[in-house]
Amino acid sequence: MKLYVVRHGQTEANVNHLFNGRNERDLTEFGIEQANSLANRMKTISIDLIFSSPLKRARHTASILNINNIEIIPDDRLIERDYGKFTLKSVDLIKDRRNKLYDLENNEIKEIESYKSIYDRVVSFIEEIKEKYADNNILVVTHGDVVIAIKEFLNQKNNIQPKTCELIEFDI
Repeated sequence: MKLYVVRHGQTEANVNHLFNGRNERDLTEFGIEQANSLANRMKTISIDLIFSSPLKRARHTASILNINNIEIIPDDRLIERDYGKFTLKSVDLIKDRRNKLYDLENNEIKEIESYKSIYDRVVSFIEEIKEKYADNNILVVTHGDVVIAIKEFLNQKNNIQPKTCELIEFDI
């Protein structure tokens, strides 16, 4: 199985260094351009299934990348982290956020969904698609924190946010 994972295109929150969270704001014009550019680069990749976070920015990115017009399957396990009261607030409000936000054993910031919760969602999702769709090439369009958890589960741990519309490929 090939798994292709993409973080959605750019949003205003990304531009302004805000925690996106579960808001329903859409892509910027540049985010749409990013998705169109990636769709162009993906023309030679055969995709059998597309899964997407249910949030607008991910669904919009997935629809642009869907050059073969196949069904896009929304999956709540791919939704962005719930940042609670930090949604659409400056990322600078949390000092040392890389260490605090991506620790499976610790959740210092109680107002924010724990990384363990995200990681557990990812494990459930990947185990299911491995079982059901082992012979397929799958595209997943999601969010930065979910991509980080996918990478960790597939033994590529680092807590660096992927770039918007960055394509990451895994052989599973």
